[in-house]
Amino acid sequence: TIRPSCWIALGLVVLVGCGGGSDGGTTPPPATVASVGVSLAASSIAAGTTTTATATPRDSRGTAIAGKAATWTSSNTAAATVDASGSVTGVSAGTAEIAATVDGVRGQASVTVTPAPVTSVTVTLGAAQINVGQT
Repeated sequence: TIRPSCWIALGLVVLVGCGGGSDGGTTPPPATVASVGVSLAASSIAAGTTTTATATPRDSRGTAIAGKAATWTSSNTAAATVDASGSVTGVSAGTAEIAATVDGVRGQASVTVTPAPVTSVTVTLGAAQINVGQT
């Protein structure tokens, strides 16, 4: 019979000899970005308000790739701007394509900006008093 301590020693030799079950220390290459999906929290905003854009880079199998930074641009900064973190701000009525580029691969989504809502109206009279028959 083989003593338990021999089994333990034999197991350690096998694990060390085989790399402990690892792949021998090689690291797979980083995933290549095949497409970039861009989504907006709201696809229509009023001028003066914001929404958030999110970029999801994916490999050729459609699997999301974590840890990749996006560079953001707007096709029409007169309608909407976008900052480095993906915050989209409506400037004036119109549409813009909000694009994210990751590792040279671009994706985009459309945002529509509507005019800012009227929040108040001020009426100023030309005369404090109007007589009958006057306008």
